[in-house]
Amino acid sequence: MVDRTASDLQVGLLGSFEVTVAGRPVLLPRGRGRALLAVLAIDPGMPVTVETLAQRVWGAQPPQHVRASVHTVVRRLRSRLPPESIGFSAGGYVLKATAEQVDVARFRRLAEAEPSDPSCAEKLWAAVRLWRGVAFTGVDSEDLYAAEVPALADRYLSALERVADLSLVGTPFPDPIEITELTQRIRAALEHHPLRESLWVRHLRLLDLTGRRAEALAAYEDVRRSLADELGIGPGAELSAVFTDLLGEPEDPAAAGPRSGAATRPVPPSAPSTFVGRTDALAGLDELIASGEQAPVVVVSGAAGVGKTALVLHWAHLHFDKFPDGVVYIDLRGFDPNRRPMALGEALRLVLAELGVDAQQVPSDVHRQLTLYRSTIAERRLLVVLDNARDADQVRPLLPPRTAAALVTSRDQLFGVVSREGASTVRLGPLSGDEARDLLRRRLGARRVGAEDGAVAEIVEACDRLPMALSLVAARAATNPAFRLSELADELRPESGRLDNLSGPDEHSSVRAAIRSSYLALGPEDARVFRLLGLHRVAEISLAATASLAGVTLTEASSTMARLAAASLVEERRPQRYVQHDLVRLLAVDLLRASESPEAKRRAALGLLGHYLATAREASMLMDPQQYPISLLPMVDQVALDRVTSYDEALAWFTAMHESLLEVAWIALTTGYPAYGWRLVWCLVDYADRRAALWWPWANLAEHAVVVLTAEGDRAGVAQCHRLAGQALARLGEYDRAHEHFALASEGFERIGDDVGRSYVLRNDTWTCAREGRFAEAVTRMEKLLELFTGTGDEAGLGRAMNSMGWYLVHLGDLDRALATCLDALEHAQASGDLPGEADTWDSLALAYQRLGRLEDALAAAERAAEQYEALGDHVSAARSGLQAGDLSEDLGDRSRARGAWQQALAVVGNADPEIRATLTQRLDETGG
Repeated sequence: MVDRTASDLQVGLLGSFEVTVAGRPVLLPRGRGRALLAVLAIDPGMPVTVETLAQRVWGAQPPQHVRASVHTVVRRLRSRLPPESIGFSAGGYVLKATAEQVDVARFRRLAEAEPSDPSCAEKLWAAVRLWRGVAFTGVDSEDLYAAEVPALADRYLSALERVADLSLVGTPFPDPIEITELTQRIRAALEHHPLRESLWVRHLRLLDLTGRRAEALAAYEDVRRSLADELGIGPGAELSAVFTDLLGEPEDPAAAGPRSGAATRPVPPSAPSTFVGRTDALAGLDELIASGEQAPVVVVSGAAGVGKTALVLHWAHLHFDKFPDGVVYIDLRGFDPNRRPMALGEALRLVLAELGVDAQQVPSDVHRQLTLYRSTIAERRLLVVLDNARDADQVRPLLPPRTAAALVTSRDQLFGVVSREGASTVRLGPLSGDEARDLLRRRLGARRVGAEDGAVAEIVEACDRLPMALSLVAARAATNPAFRLSELADELRPESGRLDNLSGPDEHSSVRAAIRSSYLALGPEDARVFRLLGLHRVAEISLAATASLAGVTLTEASSTMARLAAASLVEERRPQRYVQHDLVRLLAVDLLRASESPEAKRRAALGLLGHYLATAREASMLMDPQQYPISLLPMVDQVALDRVTSYDEALAWFTAMHESLLEVAWIALTTGYPAYGWRLVWCLVDYADRRAALWWPWANLAEHAVVVLTAEGDRAGVAQCHRLAGQALARLGEYDRAHEHFALASEGFERIGDDVGRSYVLRNDTWTCAREGRFAEAVTRMEKLLELFTGTGDEAGLGRAMNSMGWYLVHLGDLDRALATCLDALEHAQASGDLPGEADTWDSLALAYQRLGRLEDALAAAERAAEQYEALGDHVSAARSGLQAGDLSEDLGDRSRARGAWQQALAVVGNADPEIRATLTQRLDETGG
């Protein structure tokens, strides 16, 4: 074995952390060992105190025994490195290495080369090439990163600029290829430092030096816009001077490319250096533009600020080599907040200039310009990017023929281009959460973003994951480095001022202005409906709800929503179901407040609430026709309903809409429409009763409704909501509070002479007694309730009451009477078509048969109960009956049938009841699977 010595050690910190000994990599796991070695390696041969090491390695939370802990880390390092590599002196620990063994030290030495040094250029270039990426990558030490990386990065940028200056004055380099590498390195550095004008100056001059003047001009436009958007300033004197030089005649005509009038290869503007994600969209463009013999047209559509331009420019640069005759880019200004959409003649003149046609050769007549345009590109293999198009009419004349391809971006879906020209489409939505965080990391640095995860998550959601909004927040943070991200998140939290806080120095950097320009393109009726959508604060709105809100027919609402969807102001994610991005909705709220009268807003609100109440009542009665009836309200007969015509459709509607209904009920209770609010809670009860996750929201809404309705003097509503609150609290095991509400409900119904209401309260209160194990009291109460139901003709109500009586008798041990009562209850439920009541009765029969020892009858009843509960969407009850069926099958010796019942129950319950799920899992584990 060859002995390893300290002189064999090499440490790399200018990029990913690397350690080699005698040329062989040494694997050091991430953690304190890497951090400590990095601290020592920054100044090899110089001692570092124990206190400094502790601060760099442990940060603000040093270990209790600092010296012992540092020594432990050093000892572990020595076991992996040459033993004498790390020494100790009175001043602290020291890395016994020379500057040549550590890239940071070598970089510092080389970067200090004086201009008078004959080998200055070679030393600076060697210093630059030591950098492999972001310094200290893989070293976990925030203190070290903060103390060293900014200064090191600045020295690297300065070295790059010095090398560029030497190149520009003709200093020879060993290999011409190194000029290309230098340009690439500068471009990569600009991605991390996009506002460093001195580096942009060198970049533009190098592009011009290498014959890429068009690209240099496009890059200048990029930095000009970045400075305006990020800092609100224009280019400095040196950068402006470069631009002036670029506009003049080149000294070397060969390097500048063809003169005006000759064929040229246009280059598009650079894409944002912080472009992130969009993997699916990029892959879609690859597939669409690469397929087929004839070059395609692809429309990229999406809302304002979603990043359409960035996507197509990024893709165009990735695939620039696929278009031998170049990429033509034109901003059609379709939704520019300050300028009119570009006219056809102006667009044609710009395109022809991009293609190298002399301005004097361009005719004044638009039709002849169009002919010249088509003949000029007829045989060229190029890509035409038509950005920010207003509509299909603006785009269609500019679409290239045959060999050229076209990428069109617009907030409008350009249905005419898709239908008549056969264009393909890519629909662009907001970034994913991970992509949004990645954008902020690229703009602000991983360290700053990683230090405030919670604030970053809030910013991402407040910005609706829109690249434009995120970029504006990042610009505010970048120009105010002392601001904590949590402070910026606080600014964005209130909805009322969010759009104001997502604005830059002008309308081009304002989310509000960007979205508003789409609104201003609408006709009067579409604009009115858009404003009224500001009343709708839940996630999704149906076509029928829109018609009710706007007071129009379904046909009229359909036409309006189609136009709003085409303008990317709403999105139709399912047929006749629409959503709005949060920031778009906030603009609608602002416009509603400013433009609509109180009476118009009241009519719209009543129409919307009427729609939800009428549809919810229809769906609720389909799910349980035997429930206590409630009265409707004015305007309900004048609204459109969602289609709900069967039990299955009602269950599906509640499943899709229950969260929205809870939100609408709360809004109604708190904004002056309590009569609608409590009725919506009532409509939800039958569905919520089967979903344990909804019991607390149900209870809270009902209790809040009691307070609001008491102030309103609505005695019937107060009594109903006391009953509803009691039901929910009993489900939650809050029995004392439930009984209090039932007592108040009974008193309330008695005052208004509602005996039916009192009977329902008595049944709910009796059921609660049974839940508490007070079965004898429950039987006594139920006997009184049966007297109330007898003779009323309410077959379903009588059947449910008898089933409850039978269930209580089972628990009292009066099994024969219990069985007879449950069988009578089953007849009443089946005769009245009461499916929920029938399912409950089969459940009671299963228990009665089981207690009587009639296990086969009990199994049949449990299986019937499970089947009917599942059909009703009552997953918890279905799982409970399935568990019982499995247990009975096991008792009967049929393990296969038992496991089938348990597996089905487990699939049905999902996460609705963790306790039942755990029991089912245990049963399956105990029986072999």
